[in-house]
Amino acid sequence: MALEARDVSFSYGGAPVLQGVSLTVEPGRPIALSAPSGFGKTTLCRILAGYLQPHVGTVLVDGHPLPRRGPSPVQLIGQHPERALDPRLRMRDSLAEGVRAGKRAAAAASGEAAVRQGEPSGRQGEAPGSRAENPAAQPAQTGPEGATQAELQEALQEALGIRREWLVRFPHELSGGEMQRFCIARALLARPRYLICDEISTMLDAVTQARIWNVVLCQAQEQQLGLVVVSHSAPLLQRLGAQVVDLGQLAEGR
Repeated sequence: MALEARDVSFSYGGAPVLQGVSLTVEPGRPIALSAPSGFGKTTLCRILAGYLQPHVGTVLVDGHPLPRRGPSPVQLIGQHPERALDPRLRMRDSLAEGVRAGKRAAAAASGEAAVRQGEPSGRQGEAPGSRAENPAAQPAQTGPEGATQAELQEALQEALGIRREWLVRFPHELSGGEMQRFCIARALLARPRYLICDEISTMLDAVTQARIWNVVLCQAQEQQLGLVVVSHSAPLLQRLGAQVVDLGQLAEGR
């Protein structure tokens, strides 16, 4: 199992930003991308998460192309939360997007496990997936550690310091740090297998940085997530125990 970029190249119309880059991200083994500004760290993060398509090369997640529909197993948290949130949605509705994605991801994982174990996908005479039409007749969807989506949401809100009064506000009514907490919670609620964190704490004070990274790292360890981090913080990278990958060297094929 791995998230892989294979011989990826990309440009914005001029000289290539990335050229012939290959990278493998495995569950439980964090990777830190290192390079000066302008070397394509954010571009590679967006390609790995499916927000950009490489001009050359391919991205595979566990041996398959990234899904074009449904919940993505790769979640990206960027450095500008105001760009990641729909200004028309209250914050509780933004979180609900993650809850729904996580339910679908958990259901898909349960179906894959049943297929591997040779279990039928539905009752005799019942079309596969037809039980989804009656959610009340099904058990609550669970994920890692058996937590339901509601339990995970409550735990994340508490751990990230998300106040209940923020839930009814719109993005423009919150600070950048407050919005970023919601972006982190939404990404984790989607039950990803790989999490990409691109300078997620740059705009935050030291106390908030420590708090959100504690949540991210705890979730990554508990769920054995593949983790990609872009950060200029040496203490953070040391704490991660991450393999530091020099993007400049990757592009040169070293």
